[in-house]
Amino acid sequence: MSRFIALVWAGAAWLGAQDPGTTSEELPVIRSVQGDLHVWSSSKDKIAPVTEAERVTPLDRIGTRKEKYAMLATQDGSLISLSDVEVGRDKGISLERTKDKLLIKLYKGKVAVETFQTGLRVETPNGVVDGGRGRCVVQVDGKKTRVFAVDEPLNFVNSLGTVKLEPGQESTAEKATKPSDPKPADPEKGSGEMTAASASLNLIRNPGFEEGLKDWNIEQHEGKDVITLESGLSHSGRQCARIEINSRIYGTSCPGWLGLKQSVRLTPGRKYLFRAYLRLETREGTFKPFFTIASQTGMRWTPDLSEKTWMRVGGVFTAGPDSSRAAVESESVSGRFDAVLWVDDFLLLELK
Repeated sequence: MSRFIALVWAGAAWLGAQDPGTTSEELPVIRSVQGDLHVWSSSKDKIAPVTEAERVTPLDRIGTRKEKYAMLATQDGSLISLSDVEVGRDKGISLERTKDKLLIKLYKGKVAVETFQTGLRVETPNGVVDGGRGRCVVQVDGKKTRVFAVDEPLNFVNSLGTVKLEPGQESTAEKATKPSDPKPADPEKGSGEMTAASASLNLIRNPGFEEGLKDWNIEQHEGKDVITLESGLSHSGRQCARIEINSRIYGTSCPGWLGLKQSVRLTPGRKYLFRAYLRLETREGTFKPFFTIASQTGMRWTPDLSEKTWMRVGGVFTAGPDSSRAAVESESVSGRFDAVLWVDDFLLLELK
C-alpha cells in the first residue's frame, strides 16, 4: 500500500434514488452556511430565521428578506445559493427529496446549485431543468427563465420543446416559447456570489494552488519531490497539484505515506461540507485513491474516478475527536503500478 496525503474527506450517508415527481421519501434538512436564510412555515404561517438544522416540507418556503443573499446546505451535501429569492407564503423556493433527485421549485429569483450524490430537478414557471450531479444556475426574472450549465450537461424542457445544454452553455424560455438553442455563456458569472461566499468561508488555505504549494506540507521520497505544480491541466485557475505514483520511484515496497497535507481545525461533533476535484490517469497496474480525515481510525471513502477527466467529490460529514489533519491517500493493488493523480479546488465549510 502507498499513501499520498493531500486533503479532506469524511464519509456521509448518501440518499438512494427514485423517479422525479414521485412522493418524497425523506424530508430535506437544511443548514445555513451564510447570509439571511429564512423559512416560511406552512404549519405555523410564520417566517423565522434558520439558526440550526431544520427539516422542511414541500409546502414550506425558503428564501431571504428582500434583496438579501443566503447560502444553505442539505443533509446529502447539496449546496444552494439564493439571490433575490424573497421568502413568504407564495415566495421563495420549496425543496423535496425524491428517489434520485433534489427537487427545487423556483418562482422568482436566482439559485446556484451544486449537488454531489444526487441528481437535480428545478421546476420554474417556464420550464424544468433536469440533470445529474453537478453545478448549474437557474434564474427566473419576470416572464423569463434563464439556465446555465456549469460543469455537467442539463436538459431544459417545457411543453413546447427540449434542449440539451453542455457545460458552458445557456438557454432561455418564456411561458409561450420553447427553450432557445444553446449558446456559449460564462456560467461562473451567474454563480459568482456563491463562489465568492464559499471562498471567504473556506477553511482550506491556498485551496487551488494558485500560490504554489504555500500552506501545504510536502513529504519527499529519498530526497525527491513527487508533488509538483502543473499548468494547462487545472480544473480552474492557473495550476493544480500533480502527484506521481509509480513503482519506478517507490519500488514494490512503499513508505507509510507520501504526498502533501494540511492541518485543519475542526470542532468534534459539528457538521462540515467538503468538496474537491480530482483527476486520475493510470498507465500500468491498478490504482485506487481514497479519502480519509484524521488518523487511521477515521472514516474512509473511495470515489469511482473516471480516467483522464476531472471528478468532483464531496458531501456533508461530522467531525470526529481527531480531526486535525485531512488526507487523500492511495492504494496500489498490483506489483507494478504507474499513475498520476491531479488535485484542485478544495473547499471545506463549517455548517451552522
